[in-house]
Amino acid sequence: MNKYITDLYEAFNNVCEEFYCTESVRQPEAFFDGRIPKTTFIQQTELQFSAELYSEWRQIIKREKDDYHNLKIGFEVSKKFIDNIYIKDQESFRPDLILHQSQIDFNPDFQKIYIEVKANHNLSTKKIMNDIKKIVLAMTQYKFERGVFICLNCNIDRLKVLIAHAKVKIEQINNEEEETNLWDNIYLISGFNNHRQIIRFSNINLPNHLIPFHL
Repeated sequence: MNKYITDLYEAFNNVCEEFYCTESVRQPEAFFDGRIPKTTFIQQTELQFSAELYSEWRQIIKREKDDYHNLKIGFEVSKKFIDNIYIKDQESFRPDLILHQSQIDFNPDFQKIYIEVKANHNLSTKKIMNDIKKIVLAMTQYKFERGVFICLNCNIDRLKVLIAHAKVKIEQINNEEEETNLWDNIYLISGFNNHRQIIRFSNINLPNHLIPFHL
């Protein structure tokens, strides 16, 4: 596996679950009235997780500095679409994290990893597609070598089916062969109930009986 992806996954494994899955209450005002809230829920926090992942990854980069010459992590930076064929009525996008040299250097040699994060357990194919489209655009327009979709709090089997459906739809929009070549360099990193996994998108496919038929 690519060195930068391996280090990112190490950083991911160093982030405690509490940073993306925290118990909270639906009636905080009850505390002020001396009552006990009746219902609790799991609060899923993408920004808090991304900040902690940023911190853990930076520590690894400092340790492995010889492999990261002139590279740095970008956190919530803005990118403008060059040719947006996927996402309507949107001129720019904001990746959760990227590994690159700078915002003003477009040398493909220094565009390493583009990362989108989702912490919501209630995902749909449409929601996943938006993030995957951004990853594809980052790789095709800004020449990022690899993309990573980090998904938290979602059952891995359900997640794989949603991603497989999203892949089929994206391939129908654009050149299927071009997208197929990209899947080898896009990774899913998932965390759910203390189970963590990394897998290439090229290894996530619909079962034969679910593949749509096209004339």
